[in-house]
Amino acid sequence: MLLFWLFLTPLWSLDVVINSGKEEGKSFAVLNLVHDQLFPCKEEINRHGEVEQVICLLEGKPSTPFTQSNTLFFKVETKRIDSSLYLVITPKKRAKLFALHVDPRTQAPLLKEEAKLSKRWQVVGYEEKIPFLGEKKSMGINFPIAMEGTTTPFIEALDVFKKPLIIESGNDVPFYLSAKSLMERHSYKEALAAIDEALVRYPETIFKRDLLLFKIRAMEALSDPESMEDLVGLAKSWSRAYPSDASIPEVLYVLAKAYGNMRFFDEARYYYERLFSEHKGDNFELLAKIALADELLKRGDNKRAPQLYTDALNESKNLETASLAAVRLADYQISKKNFKEAESLLLKVLEANPSHFQKEPSKTHAMLERWVDQGFYGASARIAEELWKGKVEDDDLDERLIRQAGIWYEAAERFDDAHRIYRLYKEKYANRSAIKEIIERDDKLLFVLDENNATKRLERLDHVIKSYPGTPEERRAYERKAETYAELGEYPKVLEIERHLDPNHPALLSSATKLAQEALKREDCKSASFYLQKYSSLALGNEEKIQGFDCLMKSSLLAKAQELAQEGIALPDLSWRLEWLYRYAKVLEASMNFPRATLAARDTLVLADSLKKPIFNDIAFTLFNALVKQNREEEAREVFARLQKQFPEDNRMIEAYKSMLVWASKRLDETAIEIYAKELLRLQKLHARPEYSPWAELTYIESLLRTQRFKEALGITEELSRLTLEPEERIKTLYIRGSIAQRLDEKALAKESFEQCSKVEGVSAWKNLCAEALKLLN
Repeated sequence: MLLFWLFLTPLWSLDVVINSGKEEGKSFAVLNLVHDQLFPCKEEINRHGEVEQVICLLEGKPSTPFTQSNTLFFKVETKRIDSSLYLVITPKKRAKLFALHVDPRTQAPLLKEEAKLSKRWQVVGYEEKIPFLGEKKSMGINFPIAMEGTTTPFIEALDVFKKPLIIESGNDVPFYLSAKSLMERHSYKEALAAIDEALVRYPETIFKRDLLLFKIRAMEALSDPESMEDLVGLAKSWSRAYPSDASIPEVLYVLAKAYGNMRFFDEARYYYERLFSEHKGDNFELLAKIALADELLKRGDNKRAPQLYTDALNESKNLETASLAAVRLADYQISKKNFKEAESLLLKVLEANPSHFQKEPSKTHAMLERWVDQGFYGASARIAEELWKGKVEDDDLDERLIRQAGIWYEAAERFDDAHRIYRLYKEKYANRSAIKEIIERDDKLLFVLDENNATKRLERLDHVIKSYPGTPEERRAYERKAETYAELGEYPKVLEIERHLDPNHPALLSSATKLAQEALKREDCKSASFYLQKYSSLALGNEEKIQGFDCLMKSSLLAKAQELAQEGIALPDLSWRLEWLYRYAKVLEASMNFPRATLAARDTLVLADSLKKPIFNDIAFTLFNALVKQNREEEAREVFARLQKQFPEDNRMIEAYKSMLVWASKRLDETAIEIYAKELLRLQKLHARPEYSPWAELTYIESLLRTQRFKEALGITEELSRLTLEPEERIKTLYIRGSIAQRLDEKALAKESFEQCSKVEGVSAWKNLCAEALKLLN
């Protein structure tokens, strides 16, 4: 019987285990899916009644991709459909799905046959007849029944003589665990010795398959030329003994590489082709492409090799395999002097999988030195630095890596990075023999920086500031420092030293301008308003000033906003002047300077009409509000007519109608009251803004009562009573409704209204009137 495990990810907590065997001379396989949570699986049946696929829904997202697996009976893969992830099992012959969702030792129900959810599912793959079971369909009941006081009979495992099977931990277990531990530590020579000893002591151990596989892996890792024939013999024997094992692709890969190393290219090609045809998409199939490309390059084939590297890189879902393919392809590009392409590949590996370079530091270092010999410096330095960060155990290699990283950065003319590494070297390796060379290099580098880079300049300026406090030299040093920071784009640092600068120093104003522009670009109104308020002569464009004005208004910095607008209305360009006149009227209104706001708003309307720019017509709202605040009713009525025509449905018309209704109610203009009240109530309903209710309704009702239109007034009270009102407002509304109902001789409605009024909580004169009216009715 064969056994292998596929551990998907800790996130899924799903184990996939495949067992295989024979029954009556026929092979079969059993695939077990075990999860710590319930999950669904179902069969997809074709028109012949055969299981075409088994599909299971997996919750969560795996932290690493799942590599598809092919066995004699199943193809196992994952598919993402929309936002869901599915495990898809495709039988290569016949199959049957079973849910093993009940432990018969702990429960005693009659099992439901077709469970939809289970923590454990089993797929049996077979050729013609399902092993150990019949194909006859059950005619029994299909719902669970629990019978208290009963348990399902259960016995322990029995041997062939029907006696209890007692399994004790064998003496071969420690040998297996020792070999496994040595392999995990990459101690391959010691692992080979432990494996050989285990197989000599226990030739029929149940761990034979695993131990032999360990041995194949160890021999492949050591790559001893004298052991290649032994490796080939062992790998071929293993593949014949375990032909359906999940590790077959790995063993085929080892055989292909081994034959290639022995220069038996036809034999190597046979195993490569088997991998490419039989195990498409398997990780070892992609590793085989990389190995074949390596072999082809050694044989001088520069055409197929780069394409194989590229295919492996593009097809791989395994991060380590993709990284290996990228590095190999970069190595090829370096050999062809395609440094830009190589650097792009290597930087992607550094970003996604920096530990790839740290697995074998000595080999990585040798590769870097080979690249540097070909003139490839920048990325080599970066990788050397990353490798050094990985805490190399070899002290000499550790020192050499960081030293060479600095030298290679310098060769790549990345002087900032070189200076940083040299300083680091002087801190960490002050007692090493190369320290003198590094100091000389750094001094020379700083001299270069003095001419072409701001770093040395800043160091010298700091020295002057420290050495000559309170002198003109100190002030000039601060000015140069500000200019240097401005050149570097470090604008906040310029503002940090502004107390040492003239308020109108160009570097200070240019830095404040840049910071204001950046704040405006990212729509950070708070920061933009700070710079605009503090610095008066920022070199902003008209668009930026407009945006800055809007920010100042949001921050209620009205004085600065008005100052900006006053500058803008003097512009000769009429389009820009219109933009600023519009905003000038707004800021004057916000500042409660209503006479000047009236003038500015009128000028805006005249200019907007002249330039035919109706987008500015809504300044009429500002003009109307300013006139209302000044109680200039006749002029406001003229503007109101324009608003009615141009903005009939605008929610700002609510305020306008409210103002007109106030004036109409003061002069008891019943017609106007009805017009304005109806429109006000309509717009409130349209925009879901009942802020002037119940005042508007009550004003309208009073007008209707004055004109003896009692039924209409009663209808308004009905609408008003359906609104959410404060207790006082509800009491008043109910009293008015009751009074109107009395006038219309609708005593029942009057009584109902007064009773409801009396029940509203709170103390009110209107409530007392309701109570008195109710007494009169009774």
